[in-house]
Amino acid sequence: MKRTLLIFLFSSIAISSRADLKKVSVTGNWTSNETWVSGAPGNGDSVVVPTGLILTVNANNLGPFSGMRITVEAGAEIIIGGGKKLELEDDGIIYLLGNGKLSAENHGSLGFIGGTEVIQGSTGPATTVTLTGPLKITKDGQFPLPIQLVFFSAKEEGGKVLLTWATGVEVNNDYFSIERSLDGISFEVIGRIKGAGTSSRQLNYSFLDEKPFEDISYYRLKQTDYDGKFEYFALGSANIRSKTQFSVYPSPAASAEMVNVSYFSAHQEEGAIINIYNAEGSIVLSKTQSISEGRNLLSFENNLSTGLYLLRMTVGRHSYTEKVIIQ
Repeated sequence: MKRTLLIFLFSSIAISSRADLKKVSVTGNWTSNETWVSGAPGNGDSVVVPTGLILTVNANNLGPFSGMRITVEAGAEIIIGGGKKLELEDDGIIYLLGNGKLSAENHGSLGFIGGTEVIQGSTGPATTVTLTGPLKITKDGQFPLPIQLVFFSAKEEGGKVLLTWATGVEVNNDYFSIERSLDGISFEVIGRIKGAGTSSRQLNYSFLDEKPFEDISYYRLKQTDYDGKFEYFALGSANIRSKTQFSVYPSPAASAEMVNVSYFSAHQEEGAIINIYNAEGSIVLSKTQSISEGRNLLSFENNLSTGLYLLRMTVGRHSYTEKVIIQ
């Protein structure tokens, strides 16, 4: 007998449909969706390991990922297990902020597809090799950062977004540019804050975005030296609730159920695209339907096997996502 999985869009998770900010939520393994706020990362994503968390790589050959930017915050660490490998395309970048760490255990390694090896665990008595920030790592090598960024945070407050960050060390730092994006790819400058020049003590900064985008806004920090050289640092995001709301239930749900999507829209839309992704990031279900003003009900069958999935609904320039568990 068929049962029904009702997915009603009532409250507020919105993300870009092009580039994603993938943030670690708990200490865990890279390939586990439960480790991440919104599923494991892929090509073009920005990966953030927050302070106090550890991200482990236990896959034999993870990647290569193109266009990936990895930020390990102060007090956080990525550990590549013995004999395991993480590989980036040559356009990848790794930032170790503050005392953020990148470690490789016995024969574990991280490298770029062009052949540049960043780190490899030794086979001697000290089997773990560790790089400690502040460092910028590319296919061309390891470079000291002009500032030691302690943290960067974006937080919604009453329809506005408060950006805060701190530095532990600054060297010839002229100013910071605050940049905002709707899709995590194309950024615009929305503000500028004077730097401290050269400093060896912790300094705190803040900037208020009074007109963020509806739903999600992505932010990044650009630091410019007195000689004009610059570096991009942290990437953050914040949600602003809109009249369109989003929620999913029941979850967990059984396989072979009818999937119903209820969506409230303040006005008529050209159409909605609903995709369900498996843990590997492949689309396993897809449906397109026009959207009218008010409540819309969309239904389709599924033959999903047991596991964790990600449902994403895209309407116009906005995209909404939620985890779906099938038992």
